[in-house]
Amino acid sequence: MASAPRFKNIVWHCGTENEKFLQPTSVHHSQLAVLMDIRDELQTLNRIFACPNFTALPRDISKLRSEVSGIRRDLKKRGGGK
Repeated sequence: MASAPRFKNIVWHCGTENEKFLQPTSVHHSQLAVLMDIRDELQTLNRIFACPNFTALPRDISKLRSEVSGIRRDLKKRGGGK
């Protein structure tokens, strides 16, 4: 599959038929570039969500919650907590 040229973060000027000379490329190319940018962002999100550090967050938060509640319980027993 041939690679299409990438035009990331470009301001696309899509004028009328009379203003075509102002367009850097066609409307079709601008739409394709936007779709490729969206695809890049989705791939980045997929990499982040697949990261072990990200997937471990719920477990780590639960562990932290139980540790904090244990500390609070101990403080109350000593008379130093709320």
